[in-house]
Amino acid sequence: MSKITKPKERSFFFPKKRETITNTKNKLGGERSNIDSGKQLKRDNLIQRDTNVTINDGIKDFSKIKRYANLAPDIDNSQKIASLKEQIANGTYKVDLDALADSIMDQKF
Repeated sequence: MSKITKPKERSFFFPKKRETITNTKNKLGGERSNIDSGKQLKRDNLIQRDTNVTINDGIKDFSKIKRYANLAPDIDNSQKIASLKEQIANGTYKVDLDALADSIMDQKF
């Protein structure tokens, strides 16, 4: 049989020294160790850091614009649509070629 030797250093999975566990009372009156409270403190610090959020002014402006747009009354285009459908069905609808060309040029350039 071979002799098992104890390593000089502990594995990186374990802390270099053992922490002593002392019990303290938590808010509910139960026992909680100082290791748990250390973890809780670290967690609280992370939460505090992550909850500080700054919102860009552009986003704030967009929010205001969206709110005002939602307050605007709905536009009823049903009469205009019915009129256009009737003109197309009758063959009397005329395309304004100058307006169409201007619109295409505005979109491209």
